[in-house]
Amino acid sequence: MRANLEGGNHKRYSPWMCLFSIDEIPPRILLDYYSSDKGIVITSRDYLEASSEFLKSKPELLLNDLIGRSRDWEMLCEINEIRPEMAIELRSICFEIQRTSIFFRKVFGSLICSIVPLKDQRARGLSSDLIRGEIFIGYPQGYSRTLLAMDIVHEMGHQALSLVLSCDDIFISDPRIPVFSEIRHTDRPAIQSLHAAAAIAYMTLYVKQIGAPSQRHPDCPDDLSETLHRAVNALTKTCKFTPVGDQVLRDFDEIAAM
Repeated sequence: MRANLEGGNHKRYSPWMCLFSIDEIPPRILLDYYSSDKGIVITSRDYLEASSEFLKSKPELLLNDLIGRSRDWEMLCEINEIRPEMAIELRSICFEIQRTSIFFRKVFGSLICSIVPLKDQRARGLSSDLIRGEIFIGYPQGYSRTLLAMDIVHEMGHQALSLVLSCDDIFISDPRIPVFSEIRHTDRPAIQSLHAAAAIAYMTLYVKQIGAPSQRHPDCPDDLSETLHRAVNALTKTCKFTPVGDQVLRDFDEIAAM
């Protein structure tokens, strides 16, 4: 609605429309690109180059808070020429995630509209409140299918929390209070540590539902259930939450206890 009020004629949602909430207008190609095939891996060079150039021109929208150099997060605009198998692999994993359980099948299409491939062949993922529904994924050739699925559901956790935060404050206390993050293994603002907990919750639920509860992830070298319990405890010890926030954390604890 906001995008159309600004003079557009859009019939479907694009993740980039979130930028209208901060009075930022992305290039038309990013608003018009749409597929009813949820979870599609974007291979359009025009779209990827437009995304890349737009974010480079406005790094404050996404790139300023990332660890490493900007080139570590470059998009693989030439995916069709350099790594065409990547789109096939990612799509296959998306189907696999949806076959895992009724839960993942139901939420997948609500959380992931599209996947952008990253150039750097290191395991990494990225989501943004300002591009809700689009995730950015990179991984090395020969990467474990289970770990790749965990990376995608990790981003689904971020996307789910972003949707909740769009309609509830979650925090009563200051969301910038430092809280230990079980992903970065250091104190971070509480809102970011809550995002870490959401990502861990989705990974924990996934490995339990595929029958591999002892599966580890490089970001969480300890047992995932124990890691999730620690994340929840750190947040509840330091912060105060709205009723919705309390329920979110109870949900996380229930996943850890499954």
